[in-house]
Amino acid sequence: MSDFNLATGDAKTAKAWHAKLKMDVYKESFFTSTFISASEDGVVQDFKDLSKGKGDNITFGIVARGTDGFLPSGTKVDSNEEDLVTFTDSVSIDEKNFGIANSSMISDQRAFYDMPDAMYNALIQRAAEKVDLEYFTALDTTNTIVMYEEAGAQKATSTIATATAAVTEADKLNPEMLTKIKPGLITGFNRTIYPIKPVKVKGKKYFIVLVHPDALADLENDTTFLAARREALARSEENPIFTGAWAVWNGFVIHAHENIAIGTDSTSGVSWAKCHILGQGALASAWGLMPTVEAKNSAYKKQEQGWGYFSIWGVKKPQYDGYDYGSINLVVARTAYSDITIS
Repeated sequence: MSDFNLATGDAKTAKAWHAKLKMDVYKESFFTSTFISASEDGVVQDFKDLSKGKGDNITFGIVARGTDGFLPSGTKVDSNEEDLVTFTDSVSIDEKNFGIANSSMISDQRAFYDMPDAMYNALIQRAAEKVDLEYFTALDTTNTIVMYEEAGAQKATSTIATATAAVTEADKLNPEMLTKIKPGLITGFNRTIYPIKPVKVKGKKYFIVLVHPDALADLENDTTFLAARREALARSEENPIFTGAWAVWNGFVIHAHENIAIGTDSTSGVSWAKCHILGQGALASAWGLMPTVEAKNSAYKKQEQGWGYFSIWGVKKPQYDGYDYGSINLVVARTAYSDITIS
């Protein structure tokens, strides 16, 4: 039977719209449109196991990279095998719902599949913003590795407050700062943590840097960056991590987003931004119910129409052996362009 003449109440109609809803939200969301992946080599690992059955938690793991060399020549492998070291973490799912209502009689009362474009677009936009907020909230939870510079000197701490209190006006985001951070990412700070794995694109390796627009503006005004601006601008790669990226610098793909946390230290008066550097597996998400929409049952349908957005999912920043896995924080000073007062 052809699908081109579906009846209004046909179950396939609802499924088609639910699929469209999920696709449109993914396209609009900063994180899911750019960093989502079903494999272990993406920035965000997306697990859909729970959507196939019951449960509110999914455990995932990763095999640690080995450190031993080959056995000495002539040594038997039997009884000298290396142990397989693995780490596990879990992500819990919960209800993520909201609704939009319109009490104007001018708007026609319609079922979901006839939803006016304005209402549908508003639903998608708000859903995407709420999805992004969940990812940023996860990134800002229980930070364990915080890089910063104090008067130009590279430092690391496990406390955000230590970094925000220490940065000076001179410690704004600049190319040299990123270059100096790279060895620590690659080596796991001389193997004190699990190394941050860069994302591979066509054989090249990249780290993702999420910065606040204020920090990006400082980078744009940096003399070193200005001198290499042509080479630093993002190339037109097909991979999603380049979509919306402002620049590529020495293996770092730089994105800016308003959800990056900012503030001003009450003692020093220095404004700061808490940025993020991400690699493979920096975040994990799990789904129990993919996004779905339901029309509201109104007492007077001529006067009100509304739609509810329903989903069950969760997002988690993995941690292994007491440290963030796949990500670190980067606190930088910033020029408080965003804080300007409108008089």
